[in-house]
Amino acid sequence: MRYDSFVEKRTKRAIIIPCVIVGSLTVLYFGGGTIAGLIAFDSIFNSRQSSLAKLETDDLRVYKTRNDYPVMSNRSIETFQSDNNVLTGYFYQVTNPKGNVLCFHGMRGLADGLDAQYQQWFLSRSYNVFAIDMTACGSSEGNRYEGICQSPKDVSNAYFHFKETHSNIENLKTYFVGHSWGAYGSAAAAYYGAVPDGVITFSAFDIPTYEMLDMSRRYIGVLTDITYPNFFIASQIRYGEKAKISAKTVLKDHPTIRSLHFYGTNDKTVYPQDALYTSIKNDPIPNAKIVSLEGVGHSVPWLTMNAKNAADDHKKHLKSLTGEEKETYIQSIDKEKTSELSPKVFDEIALFLNE
Repeated sequence: MRYDSFVEKRTKRAIIIPCVIVGSLTVLYFGGGTIAGLIAFDSIFNSRQSSLAKLETDDLRVYKTRNDYPVMSNRSIETFQSDNNVLTGYFYQVTNPKGNVLCFHGMRGLADGLDAQYQQWFLSRSYNVFAIDMTACGSSEGNRYEGICQSPKDVSNAYFHFKETHSNIENLKTYFVGHSWGAYGSAAAAYYGAVPDGVITFSAFDIPTYEMLDMSRRYIGVLTDITYPNFFIASQIRYGEKAKISAKTVLKDHPTIRSLHFYGTNDKTVYPQDALYTSIKNDPIPNAKIVSLEGVGHSVPWLTMNAKNAADDHKKHLKSLTGEEKETYIQSIDKEKTSELSPKVFDEIALFLNE
């Protein structure tokens, strides 16, 4: 009996100890990995994205921004609530408007920055423009921008504010135009009830969780793949179901929304597997058109390649200059060349608008 009891105890111990070790490692993997994922989210997203001071950076000063366009000299400033923050919008009203265009910038952008290049195009063709500083950007409130799944909320709140404030022109067709983060928000805003007549996107991703996964890879590398399951747990904890909203599915569920989607083949920010363009290409939906821009990257995809190359050359040269020499050089830049709009892009947009 004693020998049998001894064997039985050793057998139990041989089973229990590995189970405890495996259980502890499992808890450590999922618990620690989830905490690491939450820390990664906070380190990437827990900050303001831009301020008006961004307009004075070298990266923007080589291009035209809002102050370089006479057509954008007059506007009214409006504010509205989006979740816990008050956002700022800029309304440019034209005489005898053809329609309304609501514009939404990307991460680290602002309404008066590079997006002003396409905003002025709509103004010059007699469309009212309402350009928004998104959460934690430009003149809008927010110490953090609440992740990339925040943009559909900002877009929808801007839309409802616009309809309520400008009821005298709501009979006109209304379009959303967005870049990157703002592009996703423009395409997915109907999830929250904001249904425009049309959507135009530049460099949009389809689902926030997968775009955040690739963004995380850029910051913490292979650790993201090692803790892959924890990333999705952390995403669910931090952002809930809104991190899983597919822009393509939203558009598919709202067939009255016509949409036009541009994507650059050299985009290194929104990878092809995450792009709304790719999702629609692989599974076409009614009233959606996709346009590939050969050799174009993520930033300012509405400009010609010549413009982008000229701007990049100026930015490289500016790194070697300081003080008055730098200011003199900036003043000498031909911004007509660095801000030349792509005929292919805007011919497609004019066709989309039935002009």
